[in-house]
Amino acid sequence: MKLSIKSILLFILLFTLSLSLYSQKEVQPEVEKPSDDFFFIQIGLSHPFLYGDNFATNAYRGKTGVEYNMGFSVLSKIIFEGGLSWNNLSVKDDRFTGNLQRSRISRANLRAGYMFQITQMMSITPKIGYSHVKYKNTKNSNFKDTGNSLSLSTTIQAHFDKTISIYLNLINYTDFLDITTNDLIQDQFDQSNSFIVSIGVQLNILNNSATPQF
Repeated sequence: MKLSIKSILLFILLFTLSLSLYSQKEVQPEVEKPSDDFFFIQIGLSHPFLYGDNFATNAYRGKTGVEYNMGFSVLSKIIFEGGLSWNNLSVKDDRFTGNLQRSRISRANLRAGYMFQITQMMSITPKIGYSHVKYKNTKNSNFKDTGNSLSLSTTIQAHFDKTISIYLNLINYTDFLDITTNDLIQDQFDQSNSFIVSIGVQLNILNNSATPQF
């Protein structure tokens, strides 16, 4: 029985396709996908902008400081971090500070967030946080005011490779302070607000040769 030209061409096409699929299966064996979790360290400079009707905004002007953060990822996208930050404040109106010479804000921070991959080289991570805050004041001697702080923040990162990235932190703090003063002005001292802009370098330490999903 004679085969038609169409049947022969169809047979050749199917045979060639079968060989191609078999070859790919042999050359590209399946490999186990590693974990995407990673540990990271951030070091950066930060600058506070005080705002609102409160004693800190009326009395002080923020100066550039430093921050150190470290944390880790869970399922490659959920971020947990802790860190420390320091910012000096200069006196801009001594009617609110008396003879205070300067003050310094220090914070111990805990944050959690979720990383959204925007492009291959850029990610955005919104976070919520809690901090212990301390205002260390210098007069004739040092004394301090302490309290707690809540924050909302966003971290924007530009990833240069698997281990190094540049980050920009935008953080809004609301500080609740334990300061007792005259009842007429107590509400000025109960809380203060600040918006922090920081920029720095992040080092990713990969887990089992894994890479963050950049």
